[in-house]
Amino acid sequence: MFADRDSAVASLTTGRSSMPDPVVFVVDDDAAVRDSLKFVLSAADYRVETFASGEEFLERWRHDRAGCLLADMNLPDMSGANLAGMLKGRVANLSIILMTGKGGRRSRAMADRLGAFYIEKPFIHDCLLATVRGAMASHADGSASATTHDG
Repeated sequence: MFADRDSAVASLTTGRSSMPDPVVFVVDDDAAVRDSLKFVLSAADYRVETFASGEEFLERWRHDRAGCLLADMNLPDMSGANLAGMLKGRVANLSIILMTGKGGRRSRAMADRLGAFYIEKPFIHDCLLATVRGAMASHADGSASATTHDG
């Protein structure tokens, strides 16, 4: 199974093409969270695609899809941190935000090590939108500075 993931990641990172508009890719196993995030982000004029698992994201996402990955740290199939680690350094057009309902120093430190943005559930909409804006701006200008927002 790991070979399949590695192959999927490798296939995402080969070749270049013209980049369509950036998208927020939401990965969370909780359908209510996915729907809520899609509603809030769409209302703020972001294009949003949702995925129920890290595997589903890896299977469906293409390397030419720029934007921001908003992934739960506690997915049942793989952690959001593992997903971020698989993509880190291989995909230049995708910023990563890790989110969790079980926050703490360890989660923040892990996000920092991965160069990811970090946000805790439940979200304050303004903090969520500020984090997404920052992530989108960081991939647009090539910077790697991540920020943290608590609930």
